[in-house]
Amino acid sequence: MNMRAEGKIACSIWKGWKICMTVKEFYTAIGASYDEAMSRLMNDDFAKRMLSRFPADQSYAKLAASMEGTDTDDAFTQAHTLKGLCANLSLGRLSDRVAAITELLRGGDMDAARAMMPEVTEAYEETLKLLQEVE
Repeated sequence: MNMRAEGKIACSIWKGWKICMTVKEFYTAIGASYDEAMSRLMNDDFAKRMLSRFPADQSYAKLAASMEGTDTDDAFTQAHTLKGLCANLSLGRLSDRVAAITELLRGGDMDAARAMMPEVTEAYEETLKLLQEVE
């Protein structure tokens, strides 16, 4: 069975069964709007291509590293970069959490932004977990 032809992207094993998600189901699973994603990405095939590139992007790693330092301007730049990427891919919870950190850093509040990093990390890992299952 050709899963790609059926719009399937993310697959997992549950009790010995291979379960795959459509692009729409993926967006629902990450707390995002499929319709919003399609307004940007136009169709499932293009969405799958763009989503498949997300795990290799270094924006999250750069943000995490900058949050360990004291340079609020660098942290803001890294957060803003990741925010744009997440927004363009309509990555739901991750996008919302990164946007919140970006605004805290815009206001110079590094401590509050650091306090939110676990939420960003959780959303990032959740997104990656689903994307690692892309067929």
